Amino acid sequence: MQQTRHGFSLIEVTLALGVMAFSVTVLIGLLSASLKTNKESMEQVKAANLAATMISQRRATPLNTDPLPPNAALWLPELKPSPAGEEKLNGSVDFTFDGDYTSVSNEAFFRTYYSYVFYPNANDPIAVHIHLRIQWPAFAPADQADSYELVSTLPLP
Repeated sequence: MQQTRHGFSLIEVTLALGVMAFSVTVLIGLLSASLKTNKESMEQVKAANLAATMISQRRATPLNTDPLPPNAALWLPELKPSPAGEEKLNGSVDFTFDGDYTSVSNEAFFRTYYSYVFYPNANDPIAVHIHLRIQWPAFAPADQADSYELVSTLPLP
């Protein structure tokens, strides 16, 4: 009479546990990679929104307003050449993660570098070319920071 076996052998159980451990390890690796990608994507979207809002707010504000009114969420200097007739103006502004302007360095998450170039020249400009570069973390070296750039041209009256 032949006896039937019920259950699994030790080798089968060990192989099944090995396959399961490998699968769980791969899933945890994929999860951590997706969380990092999600965080980077969220930061890039915030930077893009910040840049677009800065440009649209600068467009909507009268050209002789510097700085923007106190209730304004964002800040860019006025769009007119300096009395010295400089054709290019540069500067930087810091923002928190939520997009609020800050002058306190340890609160800054985004640093916005801006430059204005007046066309055809600074003495009689008809347009201004604005270049924004938003970098985060704010005080990281440029080669170690993420960044978003936006270029726009606005007509001058």
